[in-house]
Amino acid sequence: MLAAKRRLFDNRRQALAAAEQQLEQMRVRKMALESQVESLTGQYRLVQTASSNSQVQVDPGKLAQAERLVGEIRQQLNVAEHVLAREAKFTQPIPVDAIDPQDLVARVARHFGGGEASAASTVIPPATGNDAESAPVATDVPANAAAR
Repeated sequence: MLAAKRRLFDNRRQALAAAEQQLEQMRVRKMALESQVESLTGQYRLVQTASSNSQVQVDPGKLAQAERLVGEIRQQLNVAEHVLAREAKFTQPIPVDAIDPQDLVARVARHFGGGEASAASTVIPPATGNDAESAPVATDVPANAAAR
């Protein structure tokens, strides 16, 4: 009985060694196949790149997501613009004293030593009613002012 058990043990040991050897061979073959798959994947990418020189592939989902993002940013900018427009604090306009055209011509004439303005000078009021543009414009300079 002991001899039968030893033979069984030796047979199982030989079967285990054969199975281990076969497992090692399978691992080597698996690694070789994996390297071939990687090589083929690289070749496929090269072929795909070469064949699609002018073709751009765009993911429609990513494009839609980008469009939604642009829309959200545009909406946020519009809201910020409206908020700034409502909250803007404008400075008060600077008060400008109205000037009498005849008085201005007389002052200029006195400054240049002419006394009264000549009859040749004409004052034209501005076309708009803005405070910044409310001063009259003289078209001619008095004759005695031009000599200086």
